[in-house]
Amino acid sequence: MKMHAAGSLLTDHAMAGPAVETGVWSKAKSLFEIVRSAAYAVVRWQRHRRNIGELQRLDDRLLADIGISRSEIEEGVRLGRWSRHNPDLDKLHCVVE
Repeated sequence: MKMHAAGSLLTDHAMAGPAVETGVWSKAKSLFEIVRSAAYAVVRWQRHRRNIGELQRLDDRLLADIGISRSEIEEGVRLGRWSRHNPDLDKLHCVVE
């Protein structure tokens, strides 16, 4: 009597299903990944726009206290750090990563 592992029984006796299903599932998974990626991009964009709006509502004095200028708001939000005015933040960012 031949002993089989659980996975080999499925393969040997064609219980795993036809190979076509694998292609269909692969395409569905790929489509899901595209939709999920697009949804994350939209959420990230909305979060960036909200953060930019909050920073733009601050006056210049408060922005200077933070260490950024008004012209750096969008780049700072997009990159997640303020590189030109505060090199100490770059060091901190490297430690966190």
